[in-house]
Amino acid sequence: MKHLTVNNIVRRSMDIFKSRNLANGTLNSYVGIVRKLKDFMYENSITIYDEDVGRRFYKQTIEKTALSDSAIMSMHRTLRILDAMVSGKYLPPPTWKIKGVYKFKGEFGAIGKRFIEDLRCANRLSPSTCGCYSSAINRFCERMELEGVTLMTISREDIVKYVSSLPFKGHSGLVPIKRFLKHLYEIGAIGTNYEDVVHPFIRSRQVLLPSVYDDHEIMRIEKAINRITPIGKRNYAIVLLASRLGLRASDISGLRFSNLDWDRNIIDLRQLKTKQNVVLPLLPAVGNAIIDYVKNGRPHTDSKNIFVAHSNGHGVLKSGSISSIVSRYILTAGLDVSRRHHGSHSLRHSLATHLLGNGITLPVISDILGQESQESTKVYLGVNVSQLIETSLVVPLVNENFYRQEGGFSMSSEKMTSVWAKYIESFIAEKEAQGYGSNEYRNLFLRFDRMMNRMGVNDIFFSKELFDAWAVNELRDVSNATKRNKLSKIRQFSKYLCKLGIESYIPMIPRLHSDYIPYVYSNDEIQRIFEVAYSLRYSSYTSKSVLMAIPALLRLLYSTGIRIGEAISLTNKDVDFDKKILLLNKTKNGHQRLAPINDSLGKVLRQYLSYRDRMPLVGITKSNSPFFITHRGKKMSTASVRAWFSIILNKASITSPTNCCRPCIHGLRHTAAVHAMRNMIENGRDIYACMPILSVFLGHTKLQSTEYYLRLTKDRYPDILKKDAAVTVNISNVISRSMLKYEED
Repeated sequence: MKHLTVNNIVRRSMDIFKSRNLANGTLNSYVGIVRKLKDFMYENSITIYDEDVGRRFYKQTIEKTALSDSAIMSMHRTLRILDAMVSGKYLPPPTWKIKGVYKFKGEFGAIGKRFIEDLRCANRLSPSTCGCYSSAINRFCERMELEGVTLMTISREDIVKYVSSLPFKGHSGLVPIKRFLKHLYEIGAIGTNYEDVVHPFIRSRQVLLPSVYDDHEIMRIEKAINRITPIGKRNYAIVLLASRLGLRASDISGLRFSNLDWDRNIIDLRQLKTKQNVVLPLLPAVGNAIIDYVKNGRPHTDSKNIFVAHSNGHGVLKSGSISSIVSRYILTAGLDVSRRHHGSHSLRHSLATHLLGNGITLPVISDILGQESQESTKVYLGVNVSQLIETSLVVPLVNENFYRQEGGFSMSSEKMTSVWAKYIESFIAEKEAQGYGSNEYRNLFLRFDRMMNRMGVNDIFFSKELFDAWAVNELRDVSNATKRNKLSKIRQFSKYLCKLGIESYIPMIPRLHSDYIPYVYSNDEIQRIFEVAYSLRYSSYTSKSVLMAIPALLRLLYSTGIRIGEAISLTNKDVDFDKKILLLNKTKNGHQRLAPINDSLGKVLRQYLSYRDRMPLVGITKSNSPFFITHRGKKMSTASVRAWFSIILNKASITSPTNCCRPCIHGLRHTAAVHAMRNMIENGRDIYACMPILSVFLGHTKLQSTEYYLRLTKDRYPDILKKDAAVTVNISNVISRSMLKYEED
């Protein structure tokens, strides 16, 4: 054990960092983190560093400071090295920064090295992918070697422990481990296939909204360029190609003189990314900027590319340099880039949004941008706030008397006590490590635990008879979707027990019927739901109650069509009343998106906020705190909201018809889709224009998902299915017309 005191932590850590062969920039970053750690130790009167101090420092920094993913990764690596230093355990190899240098230690490493070579020889992986596989598998082999895990002794717990310790669980880090474990099983090196252990940990990367700049900001960017100097002339032409024509940095870099047709005033090029040919008009401003650069700024060189570096032999200007050039002028223009990217691609996004604002249809924009599918273009609708607000539905205010009722506070928590308790807790802990919320599993298994106690079960054996008894009690009078959800969790638990060596019956999950028809509320039913919601009063006081948020929450779901999980995941910083938007980060498909706040919904949310902020709770107004809270100031659960909604439906006398599924809270989303579509058509929009708008409004990744809503409601709204013919538009005319505003300068 090596002690790191508050006085020597910086000096000792610098020595260990230097031995890791870190680059100077990385070294300075790590040392900076250690200096902040030193200040933390001084403030808290801590004299010696240990792993607990590191965890406390990490938690406090994350809570108080908004850090990027790279900053979080740097902090994690720094603390990991310090922890290893004081414990004498695993330390990242000194060569981790040197590409292609991997030791593949131990018996795992010997097989891992052959595995990578087989993939490389079979040409199944690109060189860069082979590098990712080598890095991930080498790290795994080193950890197994350090922990003393062998091919004979490896267990499920070893895999879970390793994967849980990784800071980020993306595809590049876990897919190689998953395939390697499968390979070990296939060749007979291990007796169990553990790839299913890794798979639930793999998290899809969140798809962020495109960053856009409005017309005024684009003009400021262009005017920030000094067009007198040769480099300024070059950069001005580059910025115009990105802002006026939406060219990617790679296409600007590869643009040649042969791509310019001065006779016809067009740019004819083959896109590097999509391999598609695209023909764009050579706008006067763009053409003049290129001529000015070629005649008065471009160095003498034989390069066939238009844009070249002005040093180092005048080589081709790389796409990364082009993106940096654009970024520099965005910052020079003094624009607010918080929560926005500021590279060349942001100008491409801005052009697409500009065209949408001028009423240009998606197929035409797809052709202009050279995108293969309208699905790629549809994402730009998601940042058109005015369009989203027009699509949203009007909702009434909540009766002020509702917020004047008094609530109480009580604390209670139930623990599991049956013979299954420790197995259930370990199962839930594993699901939490995989990123699942514990409550959705805990509530179900609390009832399971109570039932085991009532039945007097003392043996650790989950038989079919025991399952049947549970099913009779738990699956009675529930929808097919709910039944499938509960069965899935019990099935997961049964398979978990089997992997632990405990005999368990694994139930089958029935398929959902294809004749599913969602319930769409009428206008009268929506009105009754809203009236009943603010007539509710407490029957018993509890700190976990969500009642006070129910009226505002239901109006939000109906007005925006967002999912219940998306609504309760909102934080204070996600609600922007000034810009009239909700930023949804935790979505079903992992795609970040915006939801509108129209005037009526804005008043409703401010009503609730006024009540909420008067509650005597600490921290509820922090930016990262939940927007909708319980009386304890915690995040709400979907189960609690659904329970209250069932009460509302009962009081509103809304019952289940025979031709569709029973009414539920998700029906508000179906209703929002149908009512929004009906409103757009009544206002004179054709179906061709409505479908993409509604698709973005609902957060669908494919138009087919939106069409599904129409097919399900054709009996109630037959006029919705009338489809008009698409209109083709000349691309050159579109761009030229949309850019008239820019030509004024």
